[in-house]
Amino acid sequence: MRHLEHVSDNYHRGYFVDLYVRCDNQIAIDMYERDGYSVYRRVQGYYASLAPDSIHQSEDAYGAPVF
Repeated sequence: MRHLEHVSDNYHRGYFVDLYVRCDNQIAIDMYERDGYSVYRRVQGYYASLAPDSIHQSEDAYGAPVF
């Protein structure tokens, strides 16, 4: 993540990078929080299922901007 921040800032002059994680992916959430990131918003239906017989048509994601 630090490398992504460095490249985005120094080579592409990006202001931020969006980081999304499934709301039920506690392992990834814990990892990002240990690195100092926090939830900025919840995006409803971010992960959409294209399978017609899917039980879950979509899943929410937490979004955290990476500066």
